[in-house]
Amino acid sequence: MGVMLNEIMTSLENLSVFNYWVIFFVVFFAFVYFAELMAIKFGQPIARFFISISKSVINGIVDNEYIQKIFVAYPRLSAFLERRLDRTHFLGFPLTMLALMFLYVLFLFSGVVDGILRMGTIVFVDTRVDNLLIIFRDQTLTTFFTWVTVLGRGHVVLFFIITTTVFLWLWRKRYYIIPFYVTLFGSELFTYLGKIIFQRARPESAIYFEPTYSFPSGHATTAVAFYGFITYLLIHLAKRRRQKINIFFAGFVLIFLIDFSRLYLGVHYLSDVWGGNLVGLLWLIVGISMVEWAKNKIGKGPKVLPFAQKKKTAALLILVSLAVYVVSVFYYQPELMTVHPPIQEKIITNIEDIFYKQDLKYTETLSGAKQEPLSFIILIDNDESLISIFERADWNLADRINLHTTMKTAKTAIAKEPYHTAPMTPSFWNLEVHNFGFEKATQANNARQRHHARFWRTGYKTTDGQQIYVGTASLDSGIKWGITHKISPDIDTERDYLLAGLLRANPEIEYVKKPFVDPVLGQNFVGDQFFSDGQAYFLK
Repeated sequence: MGVMLNEIMTSLENLSVFNYWVIFFVVFFAFVYFAELMAIKFGQPIARFFISISKSVINGIVDNEYIQKIFVAYPRLSAFLERRLDRTHFLGFPLTMLALMFLYVLFLFSGVVDGILRMGTIVFVDTRVDNLLIIFRDQTLTTFFTWVTVLGRGHVVLFFIITTTVFLWLWRKRYYIIPFYVTLFGSELFTYLGKIIFQRARPESAIYFEPTYSFPSGHATTAVAFYGFITYLLIHLAKRRRQKINIFFAGFVLIFLIDFSRLYLGVHYLSDVWGGNLVGLLWLIVGISMVEWAKNKIGKGPKVLPFAQKKKTAALLILVSLAVYVVSVFYYQPELMTVHPPIQEKIITNIEDIFYKQDLKYTETLSGAKQEPLSFIILIDNDESLISIFERADWNLADRINLHTTMKTAKTAIAKEPYHTAPMTPSFWNLEVHNFGFEKATQANNARQRHHARFWRTGYKTTDGQQIYVGTASLDSGIKWGITHKISPDIDTERDYLLAGLLRANPEIEYVKKPFVDPVLGQNFVGDQFFSDGQAYFLK
């Protein structure tokens, strides 16, 4: 069994980068498909269970003696609530639930807006996610997501809208048409006004130029408003529950891919996409409400074509739509962003000025929570010199993290084999992903255990021209959850181990050890505990 597993992992290691991404998406779709099967098999019993619980809770509240007294004292309130919970017509319970959903989504959207205006946590999460995705960019995947993002471009969606309108007319679903247009144009109008009002700049990491402002994302709005409405329509047309669930998951995957394409291509922040989704969902709820009200009020209308001709017409429309999409992809040539000039380091006379905020003395999680305190501040000429002092001390520069190196890490970890340049889980300081990872094998000499250190460029240099780097050190003591490493809690011992190695190999290093933060007991982003006396080494 072990030999077979090793052969499989070796075969995967020899695949091209493109095939790695294929495997990644196969795994993703397999997970979605598994969730879909669970929904088909257990969705109905679970729904019945929660409906039964909800009815019991509501009946318990209504039958409460104090509630009964309120109903007697306020008959109008009682009548209003009774109408709101009436399940016999749309204006009762269905409209109540849709209204509550609308208010909840509106509340979420206002929270996003407030976070952006106040420069809250969401803004810093945006920057960290943007910086994180940069290191996972791949040319093949960039091409793929460019194809995906074209599904949200205006002229492609406009043609799809015309095609859908003709389809609805031919298939006697005309009461969908006005709600369909209200959903689309309402969401687009809100998105247009949002871009004008907030005027948020695009991320600097964008692969290509977009002429409009960033918040909210028009593609994300369209993904939910247009493709969400199409999903809703197809669910209504489907006859079987299994078909309905399949359509729902297909719509979800398509919306997710369009959303992720905007993040991966760097043209939007996470909150732009989330805000666009919420705008689209607001108007989708409005459109669904109009349809549910109208379908009981408006007839289907006269037949336009015989059934056979309708099928041929629908097939022709679908083929033409696909052709328009494919042609649009091949002719889509966005203006690529020019390479940004290197950031000029700021010159400082006092190193402590770097840490003008207390939070800058710590690494941070994706959400901005504090992790390990910095344990090294190094003054050195440049990147090459930094790498050199570690290599002389027999520390290896870690590989860039991608699917190839991740698979290799998994293989060597399972087989307990050495991988002396295994990639490291991204960590953040001052919103940035670490620039350098260094590692050294332990006596176990395998990918499960290793000494490792992360370092960041600060963007500062001293008056004599030396650049300033900050970093942390810790010991990977094993594998956690099968996907990441677990660190030893005594990070001070690892800090001292790294310093001793650097000094032996580089006797010219000058250093001083001094208090940096208060003694700390904490945990990192995966919940591993650590403790430190709060002291740091300053090396020159």
